[in-house]
Amino acid sequence: MEKSGIPVAALVSVDDLNRLNDLDRDWDEGTRALERFSEAFVGIPVEEAEAEIARIIAENRRRDAQQSASFSP
Repeated sequence: MEKSGIPVAALVSVDDLNRLNDLDRDWDEGTRALERFSEAFVGIPVEEAEAEIARIIAENRRRDAQQSASFSP
């Protein structure tokens, strides 16, 4: 729908509306997670934050690999 040639609204199915609402909710949750993550590193130099993130990722990968190995037949 247009007003003076400018799109101002759209007609969508209920399924599409539900999907759009789900996408909005997921986006908002992701944004809040990034905000919390950023707050945890306020005042910490970028290099130090990157090193800590790399350490956490490596630790989680080791743990996941160990768990996978222990479940293998």
